Amino acid sequence: MNFQRSQSKVWFGSQQNSIYDNFYSLPTYYNEKKSLQSITEQHEESLSPENKTNELKRSMMIWGNRKSPSSHSHKSQDSGFSDVETSPTLGTNKKNISTTSDADANERSPSASSRAATPPTVIRRPSKIPIYEEIASVKRLSFSAPSSPNELEESNFEMISPSKSNDSSRSSCRSCKLKRSRVITKNSRLPSLKSLNGSSNDSFTSMPYNNETVYFGDPDMMEEKSLLNSSIDFPAGTSTPKMKSRSLMLENLSKLLPPNRIYKNHLFNGNFASVQSWIDGLQFGVSNEVMSTLQSKSIEMENAILTPTLAYKMIKNLQTKVYLLEKEFEDVENLGNDSILLPSIQGLTDVILDFVVQQEPKKIYYKQCPKYYKKISENLYSIREMVTDLKRLAGKIDLDDLEDFPLNDDLQLIKRYFLITVQVMFKLLISVIADNIEHAKSDIFEINSGFEILRDIIVDQQENAKQETKEAISCLAHITGPWQRSSESNFKELKDYVEDYIEGVTKIVETTESSQTMLICIAVLNNLSRLEPTAVYSLISHQSIYKVRNRKQPHRDENNSNSNSKQSSASSLNHSDKNTNSSKNTSPTRKYVSLSSWYIAIGVASIAVVSYFVYFGYLETRVNTPLDEKKIVQKNPDPEKYWGSYRPHTYFGLKTRDPHSMVVGLMWYFPNKLRPNGDGIRHWCKLEDNLQKYGWTQHDGKNFGFQEIHDGNFLIETSFIKFYTGKYGGEWTARVDVKPKNASILEPMSLIWYAALDEKTSGSIKPTYDSMYGIDGVTKGLGNFKINLHNTKGKILRQSFLSALSPSLQSLRETVLTNLRLASDKTTKEKFIILSGETLDETTKPNFVALQVNVDLPFTLDITFQSVSNMSAFAGDDLITLPVGDDYTKLLSKKQKEFRKKFTETFHLEAKGYEEDEIKIAEATLSNMLGSVGYFYGASKVQSVHTNGPVPYWRAPLLTAVPSRSFFPRGFLWDEGFHGLLISPWDIDMELDIISHWFDLINIEGWIPREQILGVEALARVPEQFVIQHNSNGNPPTFFLTLKHLLDKYPEEMLKNTRIGILDKLYPRLNAWFTWFNTTQRGELLGTYRWRGRDASSITELNPKTLTSGLDDFPRASHPNDNERHIDLRCWIAFASGVMTQLGNLLGKNTEKYEETFNYLTDNQLLHEQHFSSKTKTFADYGLHTDSVVLKRPPPPPPVKEKNPYEQPTIPDMIRVSFAHPETRFVDTTFGYVNLFPFLLQIIDAQHPSFGMILKKMRDPELLWTNHGLRSLAKNSPLYMKRNTEHDPPYWRGQIWININYLALKSLYHYMRIEGPYADQAKEIYQDLRKNVVSNVIKQYKLTGYIWEQYNDETGKGSGCYPFTGWSALFVTIMAEKY
Repeated sequence: MNFQRSQSKVWFGSQQNSIYDNFYSLPTYYNEKKSLQSITEQHEESLSPENKTNELKRSMMIWGNRKSPSSHSHKSQDSGFSDVETSPTLGTNKKNISTTSDADANERSPSASSRAATPPTVIRRPSKIPIYEEIASVKRLSFSAPSSPNELEESNFEMISPSKSNDSSRSSCRSCKLKRSRVITKNSRLPSLKSLNGSSNDSFTSMPYNNETVYFGDPDMMEEKSLLNSSIDFPAGTSTPKMKSRSLMLENLSKLLPPNRIYKNHLFNGNFASVQSWIDGLQFGVSNEVMSTLQSKSIEMENAILTPTLAYKMIKNLQTKVYLLEKEFEDVENLGNDSILLPSIQGLTDVILDFVVQQEPKKIYYKQCPKYYKKISENLYSIREMVTDLKRLAGKIDLDDLEDFPLNDDLQLIKRYFLITVQVMFKLLISVIADNIEHAKSDIFEINSGFEILRDIIVDQQENAKQETKEAISCLAHITGPWQRSSESNFKELKDYVEDYIEGVTKIVETTESSQTMLICIAVLNNLSRLEPTAVYSLISHQSIYKVRNRKQPHRDENNSNSNSKQSSASSLNHSDKNTNSSKNTSPTRKYVSLSSWYIAIGVASIAVVSYFVYFGYLETRVNTPLDEKKIVQKNPDPEKYWGSYRPHTYFGLKTRDPHSMVVGLMWYFPNKLRPNGDGIRHWCKLEDNLQKYGWTQHDGKNFGFQEIHDGNFLIETSFIKFYTGKYGGEWTARVDVKPKNASILEPMSLIWYAALDEKTSGSIKPTYDSMYGIDGVTKGLGNFKINLHNTKGKILRQSFLSALSPSLQSLRETVLTNLRLASDKTTKEKFIILSGETLDETTKPNFVALQVNVDLPFTLDITFQSVSNMSAFAGDDLITLPVGDDYTKLLSKKQKEFRKKFTETFHLEAKGYEEDEIKIAEATLSNMLGSVGYFYGASKVQSVHTNGPVPYWRAPLLTAVPSRSFFPRGFLWDEGFHGLLISPWDIDMELDIISHWFDLINIEGWIPREQILGVEALARVPEQFVIQHNSNGNPPTFFLTLKHLLDKYPEEMLKNTRIGILDKLYPRLNAWFTWFNTTQRGELLGTYRWRGRDASSITELNPKTLTSGLDDFPRASHPNDNERHIDLRCWIAFASGVMTQLGNLLGKNTEKYEETFNYLTDNQLLHEQHFSSKTKTFADYGLHTDSVVLKRPPPPPPVKEKNPYEQPTIPDMIRVSFAHPETRFVDTTFGYVNLFPFLLQIIDAQHPSFGMILKKMRDPELLWTNHGLRSLAKNSPLYMKRNTEHDPPYWRGQIWININYLALKSLYHYMRIEGPYADQAKEIYQDLRKNVVSNVIKQYKLTGYIWEQYNDETGKGSGCYPFTGWSALFVTIMAEKY
């Protein structure tokens, strides 16, 4: 579905208390989009043939400069939408509202100003729907001011009706003639404006631009109103005057040239006659010489050879051209029947012909591969013929004749031939590179036996089969090379023999005397380490790298070495012939050695150069290449999971688990509170809406949900229940119930229920009417369906609908805002706001349908979704009745009781002594997390050191909970691990589904982007600087927390077939993820680790942030460098290796390497050596650090002599100033969450004295202890509650965070049950800390209605964003003690 971007904007009045107050006291509006107005039939007839030709040429030139779909299409003008979205500049200066003078007429003209006016909306025939018969007229809410003060007085909201029309109304600039065939606007070019106006004046006054009035009712009752009372006399057309030739010689020369010569470079065409003749003369004079030179060069190229280096360059060049051409194809395909379609097709054909011409000379290189050469030649010839025919046809037909000429079919055929040809070219070039690197055949390795044979040869290494061993090594280097790796590669069995290959190759490295063999062995080890992550462990265990580095320089070649040794022995035994033999044999041997060395050097250099280019290109693709393992997520989800509240960023929205799903949702507003910029329309969850409270109070994650929204004096309750029938995901009923809290305070309210299609959704929707509005539609995933509204309780004042094209899903609210109209009742003259109805012509399908009801409160609206395709299969043509009204109320009550029962059985809060209101808060917290699970689809923007810029990740789905519906409505990697600790006790399968989606996003390197911004709606909520994800940066691997929780608490449940199958598919992905951490984040010293992503060059940060650690601005070493050691990351790797051991043992895997890693990293003695400060008796980071840093503002720049007096002085940002040189040491003056990680992840021994020291410091009120939980940074730390920059408030520098408090309580719960000297102390701290955390979260919820991102360490008040039912929701598990 192609979206058209909206340009129509609606001004709802000044900052008045009501939208109805002083409606016309509003600023004049100018749009920033240039608009090409359509030319009227009269103007077309008045154009001369010469002018018509010039105009056609100009229209054809549009195509060459076009970067995006045109805004000048019939679709854009008909609908009031264009392709470029701009932000309106809304002024408030009342002096703009004035009569336009002659002097500024040209400035006010949209055609003469860069701020052109809003494109008009087509005037439609009056609606036949009965609901509009009561409306006398409907006025489009316009931005322009009245053309005169008199008109302002006369208007005053009085709508022009047939009975009141008079001469003054006929001349009003706001009226227009109702004409179906074509819209005539102020910018239309007219042959004679005098004839229209009946005026003889030569000058005209500009009319302020205004979108037309839209009328509903009987068309016969409407009187014609003149279009204009004044305008600007636009010229009918322009053309360059023709100059007579000044040179008879050039004039005669031009006769020798072909008539109407057109050059491919448009700069050579359309010049003055004298200049054109001169250009033609130059072309005529040099063409023969040029052709002769080109022919001689082509003869020289007949014997050209396609080398690997040249093939690589040709591949890069071909990639660029193909990418550009694909974009051109897409642009033309998206035009539909646009007015510039034909010129665009002609432009595209020129580009294709240029491509064919450029490829013709290169065919000489393809002759060395006759099979490919013939195919490429034939295809290029076919493309040339088809493109020439298409260009000729596009130049002859008119736009109205497109239905008779299948240009689109021809274009698709050309595109298909083009892609086939390019594919053949790529195959040829890649085969040249591969064949020149190694001629060994790898066909036998497509089956297991081939790899076994290769393993036997390399491992056995028979003395009498050295040559066979060398060939095996060479073959292994070839098949493991980067040029052989792709998604289609069938070498998965190779990974089973990696351990044996490395063992055998390492032995060869120790014994070989051949430099060539040594080089190939090194290549094999390198290839294997990149092909299979576990190869790193094999390299370490066999000390392969060490043995390569310490290997003595081998001889040049084994055979020559043996012969030389024999010569030496013979000469030593033959002393009598020593001088004679040496004089005869030395010279030829040296010459042979010298020549052989040159041959080897050249060969190795050639291989190295080609390998470099190929391997570098391969590295570029690694960042967005999926891991070559089976996908975990099934394409066809369980029907029970198909529909859901998967739009957490909206107050109430539903969608399916389709990549391009239809979305439905709720908007509402109070007309008296509506503001010019749309404030007052509720749709997306926003902090700016300042709602007293909102969130799901009951949600089971699958079948139903119930939500409360408190908006001022009104309580809005939304709910839904799903039903399952057939293959299309079933049906549902939703309810919106609005009640006033204070019945004495009432005001009108408008509810909007809508359905919208994604730009790539295959299907259609349309409005229907049967006592109430509805929506009919069909999509690939849903089949045929119906959406109906039901008035369950209350009075509907008005109904209206909108059928339109929305630019994208992120612009639905703006599309509604643009199409709101002010109307009045025939009898009561009451004014109200409605939607504008149908905005599209019959040939354009809408992607957005909205249904509005203006209601008196209280009011209850039920919405039903019925799958006609499902019902037809079960009940023929009779649709099954879905529950509404009382039936729905009863069913909802039943679902709520079932939810309460399951919650009680899962968390047992009553048994732990909690009150009813506290339990309801816990229920609401869990429900809001389950209701915040969203389904996203799209591609992240990623970047690696090997790419020149950001590149798209592969498009994929993601099911994930979001931390905050209002502020972080997207997936975060380290947050999601904490979310699973609450979701898994409620629904194990739901959590495994979420984990599966996340690990299907892992790439071939073992990296997962830490922030998932998928889809246009998610992208709209993210600052630009956070969009690009770098593959060197990770996040804490918190999914290992969830997995350990599942393995420890539900061992029997995890052994079920489906669940154990998911774990089996998950294991190799976890393996790759762990390996990525263990290799890319390791430190300089063995056993140490360092978070990547810190900016060592930052001068505006007091302490450069470590966003990758998840603890953002927690103080680390003040001057980042490669020698840093981060204690928290080391503990995460140790914890992860233990979980991998546990999971591997469950699945029957070899876990020896993980056990060794776990034992090594949990060695308390080594941990103390690398991270324990004897000075402060704390675990700490290590690095280049000083505490003597402050933020200071540098002096302002010197004043400029000729400075604008109105220009504000530039104030430079504060920068960091160090008062002492940093030293390499422990960062032990800081104490906080990071220093607790050996305790938080249970790495420290329960009997170790340092454990007792940790407990003592935790309990110290001057350090971390508060009455509300553990603060993130000790009060005596140098950066406690200090800003990191002048613009960034403290984040992890003192506030209380629930996720870390959860880890602390989980560890205390663990240690207090282990016998030891500190068990009682741990139990005491556990009980006090648990009480403090739970009581404060509940207290703040009762005060504010929300769970918060963080809490103030002094007062306990919530801070940050809200509602934050991400990891802050873990207080529910703390209440239940489910660790």
